[in-house]
Amino acid sequence: MNLANWLTVSRMLLILPFSYFLLTPAISNNFWWAGLICLISCITDMLDGWVARHYHCETIFGTFLDPMVDKMFIICSLTCFVQIGIIGAFPLIFVIIREFAVITLRLASSIRSVVIAADKLGKLKTITQMFCVCFLLLLKALAVDAQPIFAAIKPLVIWVMVLITLVSGAHYLWKSRELLKMEL
Repeated sequence: MNLANWLTVSRMLLILPFSYFLLTPAISNNFWWAGLICLISCITDMLDGWVARHYHCETIFGTFLDPMVDKMFIICSLTCFVQIGIIGAFPLIFVIIREFAVITLRLASSIRSVVIAADKLGKLKTITQMFCVCFLLLLKALAVDAQPIFAAIKPLVIWVMVLITLVSGAHYLWKSRELLKMEL
C-alpha cells in the first residue's frame, strides 16, 4: 500500500475515536479531542491527494476509497451531531440521500469502465462539509453555541452546507445523464 492510500486508510480509522470523543461527554474536553481528530482528518484528506498526484502514485483503490472515507466521516459526524442535539435530522437525511445517489452513480459508471472523478464542485462540497463540522465542533468546544450571534449563524452554516451538497449531487447527475439514459 502506498503512502497516499495509507493516509486515506488512517483517516478512515480516525472515525471511531472521533465518534467516541464526540459521544462521550464524561471525557474532559471531549469536543476539543474530537476537534483535534477532525483537524488531523482534514489535513490527511488534503495530504493523501497531494501525495498521490505529486509522487504519481494514484491508484484505482485510492480513487474509490478517498471519496468513500470523506462520506463516512461526514455522515458519522452529522449522525453524532444529531444524537447529541447539535443539528436536526433533516440536514443529515439530505446529505445521506446525496451521498448514496453519487455512490450509486459511481458504481454504475464503473461497470462500464468509466471513472467519475471528483470535480471542483465536489471538492467545494467536501470543503464546505468539513468546514461545517469543524465550525460546529468549535462552537461546542468554546461553549458559545447558545450565544445569540452563533445561534443565528449556526443554521446558516448548516443549510449552506446542505445546499452545496445537494447542488453538487445534482451536478454529478447532470454530468452523467448519458450514462443514466443507458442504465434506465
